Amino acid sequence: MRGYVLAIVSTGRGDHIRRCLDRELCDGGQPLSAIFDRIIDHAVDKCKPLHELAHEFECEINEVVLVGDLESDVADGLRAGAQTIGVINTPEMEEVFRRAGAHYRIRNRQKILDIVLRSQ
Repeated sequence: MRGYVLAIVSTGRGDHIRRCLDRELCDGGQPLSAIFDRIIDHAVDKCKPLHELAHEFECEINEVVLVGDLESDVADGLRAGAQTIGVINTPEMEEVFRRAGAHYRIRNRQKILDIVLRSQ
């Protein structure tokens, strides 16, 4: 056991999410998609899936880390009680995530695992 569980909760389609993640590599050379245990797609409101994941993996909701690229992602994560990472895809999103209260703001998705490991 590696000590953490990673899942994606998205409004998008799972196959599209995997293709996007497969374009980027982790430090070990594996596709970024390989680090995720679950991909939950078509989730408009992310609060319920976040609580379901916490229950399924027997952890507290504050041990869940939501990674999102929209203000609504961060808002859902905060409303659920999860830690949040805002992925900055455009210059203005850094300020949007700061105002929204995201715990972390990153430009490089490869930093996700670094944050998760520091949070343990």
